[in-house]
Amino acid sequence: MPSSGFTFFCEMEVKKNRSRAVIRGEITYHDSPSSITLEGDVEPTLFPEIRLHGIVEPLIVPNVPSCEEAVEGLPAAIFEAPTGLR
Repeated sequence: MPSSGFTFFCEMEVKKNRSRAVIRGEITYHDSPSSITLEGDVEPTLFPEIRLHGIVEPLIVPNVPSCEEAVEGLPAAIFEAPTGLR
């Protein structure tokens, strides 16, 4: 069974008398090796272990008084393909 997680933290910054929340985080994903044998196959097809870990680009929420208010109303997940990848 795959396991994954997203760990994030938030800190408030004040610049020019305006407050903003800066949310930073890391994402991890792990899936154990597996195999499948299809009808007619002599040997199973093997799939290697998958391990991913990455740093998520900061998300800046301007004009909020606290981190609690910054995360209210944010979508559950925002996925964007990196530039140049499809």
